[in-house]
Amino acid sequence: WPFPSASGGGYIPLGTLGAQSVFSISMWINPATVQNGVSIIIDASHGGSANWVIQTLNSGSTWTWGSGVFTLTPNTWQHLLLTYDNGNRKIFINGNQVQSWFQTISYSGSPALYLGNWPEGGRRFSGLIDELYITTDILQTNNFTPEEIILNQSANTFGLWHFDEGTG
Repeated sequence: WPFPSASGGGYIPLGTLGAQSVFSISMWINPATVQNGVSIIIDASHGGSANWVIQTLNSGSTWTWGSGVFTLTPNTWQHLLLTYDNGNRKIFINGNQVQSWFQTISYSGSPALYLGNWPEGGRRFSGLIDELYITTDILQTNNFTPEEIILNQSANTFGLWHFDEGTG
């Protein structure tokens, strides 16, 4: 699914997640080879280290979430799972844990989530995203199959976006 045009903001507002102490974000992602400098996948009320953002800083395949660094293969579909449990962060790519560290989030400002850019613009993600699922549960690769996501998978589901034309 391609993002809205830059003239229309170039982002999708996902809603208000708030200052959660536990959450998981799951998605299928296919980033383009070249990004727009600092490009954002998801922005949670961008405020430097105060909140959190998933972004690339090098216009390429190296991405960050706080102090965690991971690699996404350009022009390839891969599954990305990020978990946050009271400061304990983990990153999984295609079911394999690639990072684990402790770093809390000091929330400030608006509790809004944005997909594909930050509200101020200029940091637009280039590529495709599908099956975005956000929950206030901790998902584990040993009991979570991304192909089987349904809206009512958990009472703690924040949102599920299939990005399929005409399905809402």
